[in-house]
Parts: sequence; C-alpha cells; structure tokens
Amino acid sequence: MDGRRVRRAAVALAAPLVLLTSLAPAASADIETTVSWSVFTKEDSVQVRFNYHQPPDRSSPYTCVASILSAGSRSIDFNTVTYGTVEFTGVSEGTHTVSATCENSDGIQQSVGRILFHLPGPDHWHLARTQHAVID
Repeated sequence: MDGRRVRRAAVALAAPLVLLTSLAPAASADIETTVSWSVFTKEDSVQVRFNYHQPPDRSSPYTCVASILSAGSRSIDFNTVTYGTVEFTGVSEGTHTVSATCENSDGIQQSVGRILFHLPGPDHWHLARTQHAVID
C-alpha cells in the first residue's frame, strides 16, 4: 500500500468519529426550561396544549396557566408527564387572545406569549398557532 491509500483509509475511518463528536451536545450545568404551546379551535371551544421540552430543574409539580379575557383562566399541573391540555367551552364569537404563563426552575410563572385566534372555529379541531419559549 502506498502512502496515498493509507491516508485515504485513515480519513475514511476517522470521518464517522468526527461527525459523531460534532453532533454530541455540549456539556452544560445550566439547562434552560423550554415550553411549546398551541391553540386549537372547534366551534365555540378552545384547547390550549402545553409541552415542556425541558422541564424545570426541580421536583414537580409545576404549573402552566392559560387565560382568555372573556372566558377566564385554566391551569394545569404537571407531575409525571411533561404535556397537557386545558379547554375552554362556550367562548363567544369573535377575535380573542390567549395569554399563557408557565413555571420556570425557580417556581415563578413566566409569560410564554400570546396567541390571537377567531371563533367560531370549524366543526373539527383546527390548529390556530404554536409558540415556543425559553423561560429560564
């Protein structure tokens, strides 16, 4: 074998290792709490679905709260799962805003945003919008 073939073989063997190490997450002691939440509409009903992608760095339960000015607030406690849904029924026709907060690692409710939607919705569940938030 000549030197050229040896180099090509070494590169071919090393390439997958380099790729795998570049994809590995960096070590970090401070992992951020991240949440996605979505609003779904159906006729006069609204569902708000929460999903902690990285839950707070403390023991559960932790809480998310969704509020619609004309329909009140609903909260959900997360214990062993990291996702959940709250539902509002009998919401009046028109344009509304859902405001949401979720707990961070310090146990403090932080805003994860607002989503604008219009009712009445279709006769089946329809995704109005999804937002993502880092709250730590």
